[in-house]
Amino acid sequence: MSGLPDSLDAAFRRADGDWKSRDLPSGTTATVAVVSGWELVCASVGDSCAYFHTGRQLLQVSGNHRIEEDKATGKVLVTDEVERVRRDGGSVGRAE
Repeated sequence: MSGLPDSLDAAFRRADGDWKSRDLPSGTTATVAVVSGWELVCASVGDSCAYFHTGRQLLQVSGNHRIEEDKATGKVLVTDEVERVRRDGGSVGRAE
């Protein structure tokens, strides 16, 4: 499983490149978790999270790439995630 993190990263990047090449106005989200023996490898992109229940506690095992808005105005707050999306050629805005 040592090569799995790089393989998941490459798969997400290929899917993103394919999506961008279609020039569609929105994106998607995905979360993948693989368990092998005592090892858990998890990868996520977009507004989704993975959780693992140990039998005693619930652990969040993936990050969340959530875009935040100002509750009063509805405008997108410029966060590290917004800057990352824009730097990678994406755009951020409310879906109409």
